[in-house]
Amino acid sequence: MLIQKYILSKHLLLNPFAAIKHRFLTSVGVKSNLYFLDLDGTLWPDRGPGALLRPFDIYPCWRKFFNQRNPYKATILVTNQAYFARKVEVSVWECLFFYAKAIFLMYKTGATLMYVCNHHPNAQNRFLRKECEYRKPYPLMVIDSLRLLNHESQSTYLVGDRISDILAANLGGIETPILIYNDEMFTQNISGQNALIDHAFFEIVKISEIDERLNRSKNEI
Repeated sequence: MLIQKYILSKHLLLNPFAAIKHRFLTSVGVKSNLYFLDLDGTLWPDRGPGALLRPFDIYPCWRKFFNQRNPYKATILVTNQAYFARKVEVSVWECLFFYAKAIFLMYKTGATLMYVCNHHPNAQNRFLRKECEYRKPYPLMVIDSLRLLNHESQSTYLVGDRISDILAANLGGIETPILIYNDEMFTQNISGQNALIDHAFFEIVKISEIDERLNRSKNEI
């Protein structure tokens, strides 16, 4: 179990070349946008714990977003995962497969960093039973990322679907958190079908308009 504990306690996955490139660009004064993106309920439908172990069902609008790669946009993926916390016993192979899928997701999205928190304060697995500061709404992932990439909070955005995402952004110093709904989720909330208690309409933005809207606001300042 010690191997599983080490693997599942690993919070940060890093693309070193992308991180070095981003630090260099910011050090020479190049302005770029940094996006923290939640996974479940934002990049794909929230179907409960273990989504990273299943085939990625990324919304088409996000696939378009990721295909528009340029040196002035960097992405950080952030997620709370409860799958392993619900299991009393976890195999080494399941842990390795989990992180292989996470690395593959970084490759597909072009992400610079990815933060995964498998801890939970009420975890069935005693090695993961912890009030972890990398678990949203705690902001440590945001603070560490800005420091690691030498990035300013003013051009940083966190996009998520829950109040915990907004709290993590605010506590981490991000001035522009966005609670986002794709068209299907928006319809379900209006009709009352999707009545999760921690959802709220902080700000509704169509995914396809994120870059255009934020860049326009930046240029107007």
